[in-house]
Amino acid sequence: EKPFDIPESWEWVRVGDVCTNIQYGSSKKSAPTGAVPVLRMGNIQNGRIDYNKLVFTSDEDEIRKYSLEVDDLLFNRTNSKELVGKVALYKGERPAIYAGYLVRLTPVNISADYLNYVMQSQYYWGYCQSVRSDAIGQSNINAEKLKRFVVPLPPLAEQKRIVAKLEELLPL
Repeated sequence: EKPFDIPESWEWVRVGDVCTNIQYGSSKKSAPTGAVPVLRMGNIQNGRIDYNKLVFTSDEDEIRKYSLEVDDLLFNRTNSKELVGKVALYKGERPAIYAGYLVRLTPVNISADYLNYVMQSQYYWGYCQSVRSDAIGQSNINAEKLKRFVVPLPPLAEQKRIVAKLEELLPL
């Protein structure tokens, strides 16, 4: 399955082969105050975490089970058909857990920043639109469909160069 041509030094890999800890988030009710923020789908904006409009938990079991680590990627599995599949990269700005409409992925053998940028691309959005399931007012992409998404994987040094160039150019 080769969606388009890539350089010979690159390979096609599935998200499920380069990510671990693919896990749905907490389904417990959050509160206006508490010990740790619970990130929700509205906190995922343009590949980054938006720390406005937070809710919280103080449940130690939930914090232990769903605590995010630096470079975890959050995937929005349920939303409108236009927004289902949006992702954001957690950079550890503050301790946080994630809610049930999100899925955590921990990139391994791939740069988290590079994967985040791939998952902002038109190529990725085309995949999301082709695999989503629609219900009244909501669309869904489950973790199994997410794991099947194929990513063009350059060598690590090239991933880092791509990320550096994107971070230089995108603000412009």
